[in-house]
Amino acid sequence: MKMKKIIFAIFITTNLLFAKGGIVVLDPSTIEIFFALGAQDKIVAISQTETKTLYPAKEIEKLPSVGNYAKPNLERIIELEPDLVITGLFSSSISDELKKFNIKSINLRSLNIEGMYANIAKIAKMVGRVKEGEKLIKKIKEKANSLKFSKIKGKKVIFFAEFANNMAFGKNSLTGKVLEFMQLENLALKLKGGRPIASTEFILQENPDFILVASKMSLDEYIRNVPSFKHLKAYKNNKIFILEVWKLGRGTPRLMNHIEELYNKMIQ
Repeated sequence: MKMKKIIFAIFITTNLLFAKGGIVVLDPSTIEIFFALGAQDKIVAISQTETKTLYPAKEIEKLPSVGNYAKPNLERIIELEPDLVITGLFSSSISDELKKFNIKSINLRSLNIEGMYANIAKIAKMVGRVKEGEKLIKKIKEKANSLKFSKIKGKKVIFFAEFANNMAFGKNSLTGKVLEFMQLENLALKLKGGRPIASTEFILQENPDFILVASKMSLDEYIRNVPSFKHLKAYKNNKIFILEVWKLGRGTPRLMNHIEELYNKMIQ
């Protein structure tokens, strides 16, 4: 009996790994949307990312992988013969290669909050869960409307990625749109370029109320690297936060929860 169970388990796993048809999802936020719609059974494979940052992590990590989300394995995707491949911000370049093998692909990316709602609606229609999509969008909008930012309205903020040479998040990013939604003055808008750099000199000059840093370092470690930040009011008021970059930059159904979480930190 035990042997039969083992053989059955191997059979199921093999069929999952080599199933034909279905959808390959290369965008982390889209993976979460599928699960929120109860449409995860449509997914045959995903791109690798830090699954602990996705929800539900334990379920998502069971899905077969087709490589890194920025550089997916084309051969593996072709083997799966999917009906559709959904690409994202970092994987759109693979679309031209997929065309050569008659594999359809669409690119979904959320550059603003409305774009997130639009993506949910598109996916819901795609998987035959339009009503579920409408309910999900309504739920997120209700959460959005319940958030009030009067205590931080107009205050200056800068959010940058320490691991990417202090690249700041401006108006052309979902993160920038989130800061706008929170009624903050995003200092990145004063910087030039598509990927502006927030220099230490600029930050010291602007003296923001809040500093958000995407970094793998702890706050103490980070401040040791930039001791001049100790002169800033954000440091003196305990308003420098180490923040995981995906929390405000990923258009998932959990986005409003992450916004609320940050807001609560800001007003403490």
